[in-house]
Amino acid sequence: MIARPNSSLVEIAWRWFFLSFCVVVLLGVAMVVGDAVRVGTRESAAFSSRNLPMVLMAAFSVFRRYQFVLEGSLWIVLAAVAVFWILGGALVQAWLTGRRLLPLAVLRTLALAAGSAAVFSGLVVILAVSTRKQGPGTSLGLVSLFSLVVYACWRWTSLLIGVLTFAPDLRRGWASFVAHGPSLALAAATNSTLKWLTMFAVCVTAAGAALVVPRNAPWLVLGVFIFWLLAMLSVSGFFAARLKDQMASLSTSIESHAVQLETRGSQLV
Repeated sequence: MIARPNSSLVEIAWRWFFLSFCVVVLLGVAMVVGDAVRVGTRESAAFSSRNLPMVLMAAFSVFRRYQFVLEGSLWIVLAAVAVFWILGGALVQAWLTGRRLLPLAVLRTLALAAGSAAVFSGLVVILAVSTRKQGPGTSLGLVSLFSLVVYACWRWTSLLIGVLTFAPDLRRGWASFVAHGPSLALAAATNSTLKWLTMFAVCVTAAGAALVVPRNAPWLVLGVFIFWLLAMLSVSGFFAARLKDQMASLSTSIESHAVQLETRGSQLV
């Protein structure tokens, strides 16, 4: 009998591997684009200053001069990352759950589309509110209210996709989601609260370490940043696996109940 892999370790390893893939893609595209993009003396000085407003202004200047090249490179990076997130994540989930690859890839595509729509709609509303010259209180209230609605829709959508991932078919998955949706939502809210509290503790620890590290030791600063990034990914992977284990347990209990009902029905017949 093959032992089931530890879901937390798999989720953490997947996030680390996905980050490595993103870094490799960015470096590869940057090397190709670097031959076509020329940074001016003032822009180079602004990047070296580490002053955030100056860095942003220099980046905008470079993007405006090489907009066509940089936009094409950005779309290449986004497409490569999206395809890898869908197919690589589907392979990991197929290994963990024993489900078929194609339905998992479709569900991950829907999840990516839902998340992208939520982010895009949020940006559109923020830009629309900022162009209308309203008071800060009104603008903040509209953006906050819309963000809460979008987050609620995205959370329920992600829960539904998560339940369907572990369900044997769409009918049983939808039935289990309808029957146990409130309990799953409560578990997801508790899980998210614990996750963000842990991430906050990690950020405070990393910020304290960054303040202690001498400014003339860039490698130590880089080490603190890498520690923070890997710790955040590890926390995210652990709590994602925790919630998925709850969904898997729910799916297993529903399947066992369905088998018992079918057995009783066959005995009565």
